[in-house]
Amino acid sequence: MTNNNGGGGGGGGEDLAQVGLLHGGVQAKREDETTEKHEVVSEERGETAGGPTWARWYVLCVFSLVSCVQCLNWFTFSSVPEESMEYYGISNSTLNALLNWGPLMIVVGGPVVACALSFQRGLRTCVIIGAAAILSGSVVRAIPCWVSDDLRKSAFGVAFLHIGQILNAICGPVAMVSVPRVACVWFPDKERTTATAIAFISNGAGFVLGFVVGPQIATASSRIPLLIYTEIVMAGVVSAPALIHFPSSPRSAPSAAALAANIGEKKTNSLNIKHIFDWHDETSYIRGIWHCFSTASACLTILSGSMQAGIISGWAGCVPQILANAGYDTKIAGWMGFSNTLAAIVGSVANGIIADKLIPFHLKRLLLCEFFLSICLYSIICLCLPGPWWETPVITIEAAALGVIFAFAGLFQGALYPVMLELASEVAYPVGEGTVGGIMSVIWNVCTLVLLACASFLTDNEAFNLVTVGVLLSCTGMVIGVTEDHKRTTAGQ
Repeated sequence: MTNNNGGGGGGGGEDLAQVGLLHGGVQAKREDETTEKHEVVSEERGETAGGPTWARWYVLCVFSLVSCVQCLNWFTFSSVPEESMEYYGISNSTLNALLNWGPLMIVVGGPVVACALSFQRGLRTCVIIGAAAILSGSVVRAIPCWVSDDLRKSAFGVAFLHIGQILNAICGPVAMVSVPRVACVWFPDKERTTATAIAFISNGAGFVLGFVVGPQIATASSRIPLLIYTEIVMAGVVSAPALIHFPSSPRSAPSAAALAANIGEKKTNSLNIKHIFDWHDETSYIRGIWHCFSTASACLTILSGSMQAGIISGWAGCVPQILANAGYDTKIAGWMGFSNTLAAIVGSVANGIIADKLIPFHLKRLLLCEFFLSICLYSIICLCLPGPWWETPVITIEAAALGVIFAFAGLFQGALYPVMLELASEVAYPVGEGTVGGIMSVIWNVCTLVLLACASFLTDNEAFNLVTVGVLLSCTGMVIGVTEDHKRTTAGQ
């Protein structure tokens, strides 16, 4: 009996061991299948989680140059308004209409680009289309230069100017909406905010370049064709690399967030396009938009970032008129606007480096400090110029000193948007960067258009500066209500 029991116990132990081995084999097989699935997703396009490559700087450089020239071409005629109106026989209202195609196209095309970025190779497709649109728009704008004076100054010539500006404006949503996507897919966590700042501010660099290129080349109306041809060459030089080689993503993802973005592209690409508008799928584009507005911190960050950028853009466009009403010379007003925008470029890049290297997990504190300094400086500007309740400036200073204040105001305000864009992408995660960038770009340009529609009323009543300060105050209040949570970064850890 004892031997039988012992034999029975030994047999039972062997059975249990066999079951355990069988279970372990099944589990190991499942793990191998799961691993294989992930490897297939990652390796189909050579995507693996690894370190960054030098190709990221090529991509950032090409993208930034395309964005820069897009803004330069958008600002062509407004950079030399008197010469343009004389050469084409157009009015100031037509000049403004040519300028308005930029924000209008971003409002219309922003959601389309944001949706396209969720597809595999979406970034590459958008950049190629944008580069081709810039180049073709530059050529179309040259057509009126090849006809007689009477035909150029007729509706025929003006129509080609509008077509050219529309084509150039097609790249506007690509330049603005794709910024966080480029930074996320190509750059590691510790360089992402810096990359965002460089890609974002490159568009503003085109605006600054316009202050130099236009007046230096088109010194008279007869030299407008030379300006147009120069910009065709510039468009061709920056568009060629984008059209020849612009990879959508690196073979080795520089971060977990980048790898997740690439896998998300693969998933979206394999599904029907109806997936984008599928309300029942949490990963769909339409649900992403809902998540951005239904999550308090994401909503507050998006609204505050886009509102302050939109208001400042509208204010910057009206600076010459605001200063002219205050009695300042046109050239001085132009230099003050130039210093404000140039300082914004410097502040944006510097702030990106600070956010990446020094305080990557304290973006809210950094933003509040910069909002406080911006409010102080814009309040001083408000008091140095006539206001709705004071006919003469409360603070009287020299033009040079006011120019320095303009520069420092641009320095701190320009530093805000890239960090706001990164913070919005963090708190809105798992919503894609393209969706977040698209929402912010649309709200930004809607705010700019609304402000420009009220520009005459605000400038006539000397209320423009006061409204700008009020909006900055309200945006600061929104940032205070944000709960900083780096979901995207911690998800990869």
